[in-house]
Amino acid sequence: MKLNLMERYSLLCILPAREEISVLRIVHDLRLALSPSEEEFKEFGCIDEGQGRVSFDPKDECGKKAREEEREIEIREKATDICVKALREASKAKTLDERLLTVWDKFIKD
Repeated sequence: MKLNLMERYSLLCILPAREEISVLRIVHDLRLALSPSEEEFKEFGCIDEGQGRVSFDPKDECGKKAREEEREIEIREKATDICVKALREASKAKTLDERLLTVWDKFIKD
């Protein structure tokens, strides 16, 4: 699936932290796939704000690239199901925000 870096970070934020072991193993692998490599971190001008928060300079060309350039991320069937479930649960709880709109459109085919 093609996702930009902002979408990848947004999706990371809603993945379950507590679940049965078989799901946690898939989520762990998914987190690794979605997380930027060290090269991407530099390429996209990520700013580590601590506590798992990352930002991008909105005026910087690298920040623009992080919002626009999509990369192919391998997300298998069960991992896709976990993402869909997390998105639906966030929607039901009314905790979705605008950053997840494009992620929703890529995963949910309603």
